[in-house]
Amino acid sequence: MHKRYLLWLVLLCSLTLLPAIALNWILLKNEGNVEAMSFAASDWQQQTHGITYSPTMGNNGFFKTLRLNDRLPEVNTVVMGASTAFTIDNDMLPLGWKLYNYSQSGSPLRASIAQAEYLAEHAPQIRQHIIMLDWVIDFIYQPGEIPPVNLAPADRNAIPAPTTHSPLDTLKEAVSYPRMAKLWQVLR
Repeated sequence: MHKRYLLWLVLLCSLTLLPAIALNWILLKNEGNVEAMSFAASDWQQQTHGITYSPTMGNNGFFKTLRLNDRLPEVNTVVMGASTAFTIDNDMLPLGWKLYNYSQSGSPLRASIAQAEYLAEHAPQIRQHIIMLDWVIDFIYQPGEIPPVNLAPADRNAIPAPTTHSPLDTLKEAVSYPRMAKLWQVLR
């Protein structure tokens, strides 16, 4: 009797946790190789003209740079700044301004200044540089030097090989408390 009860209890708990473990497993398999995922998303968007977002939330700089380089011949205006500028589009600008919105999640003002300086030097067809001043999220008050930036087209062949983990290591990570807690926060 006790064995049967214990077996049912384990089975019920396993069935309850199985979807969470499967979701974490999928997330782990898609995590880490930002460059390869960004190339794939950029290629898809170039072919279909569909709407996509960088495969990794909050780390969209590489993807945005790929798209910028694809679109440079067509645009004369670039928006730079944090995610608060994501909504700016061509409808908000004067006629003749052809926009690429290069704003990125968590991009501080000093990064936007460096990007504008790079484009002014390397892309003279860009006549308007719109830089968002995100005073609400404190970016205009942050001290620091303007970092060097390189927005040149990335070399697909220079992508480092993704690190692979054994299925057992992936399973251990998928059932770990930090992963489960993070997934639970996302699903709430």
